[in-house]
Amino acid sequence: MKRIFLAALACGLVAAASAAWSQAPARPQIATTKVDGTEGVYIFRNGNHQAMFVVTRDGVIATDPVAYGRPTGGATYVAEIRKVTDKPIEYLIYSHHHYDHVAGGQAFKDAGAKIVSHKRAKERLAVLGDPATPLPDETFDQKRTITLGGTALELTYVGLNHSDSSIVMRLPKEKILFVVDFLPVGRRRLDEPGHVDSTRNAELYRSIADADALVRGTWGVEPLVQPAEGDVVVEKQRMSSFNSRTLDTK
Repeated sequence: MKRIFLAALACGLVAAASAAWSQAPARPQIATTKVDGTEGVYIFRNGNHQAMFVVTRDGVIATDPVAYGRPTGGATYVAEIRKVTDKPIEYLIYSHHHYDHVAGGQAFKDAGAKIVSHKRAKERLAVLGDPATPLPDETFDQKRTITLGGTALELTYVGLNHSDSSIVMRLPKEKILFVVDFLPVGRRRLDEPGHVDSTRNAELYRSIADADALVRGTWGVEPLVQPAEGDVVVEKQRMSSFNSRTLDTK
């Protein structure tokens, strides 16, 4: 009898949970959220992909159109920025060359933005030739700082990782880091394709150690960045410490 009661109770709990889940409102496809405690830092989300844009007194710096498979996604992102400000969109930064993050840049180009990326991103996109994803106007190798309206955005290439063109973006004043699709250091051997070199990723760790919050390029997925065994750069700064400070749209 006790077993029957427990089984019935379990079924009831499952049914109640299922009912509550079915009644929960669906998360909207598009969302724009201002980062608390900042003057002009916003997160734009399209589905499960996120980007960051910064409104300064002289214009806007945007990142990643995140419009792959969404023909109007780039224009939607621009429209969301327009809801926040009428200042010109001066820059669009590609985090790397993969289409699930950078497709749809033409809408920003049409809005007058200058596109910036790592030099290898331009090389890869030139081969792919997607008309909706224009080539960068300017590229860099190791580091570049975009300065606009009193705001600085540091762009840093930290070596071969999720791609060979991936960069991290850091707002030093706000201490916010924008990271897209980074892999765990030490996950693969150095002679394997797509390996991660912990030495060349030391710059990423220094950025993490000097950041208070993280914006992820993919909503709802924990960032896969952590020091390799023996890495002394930020051995005490595990990515798990950012869980409570990771910024997401709802």
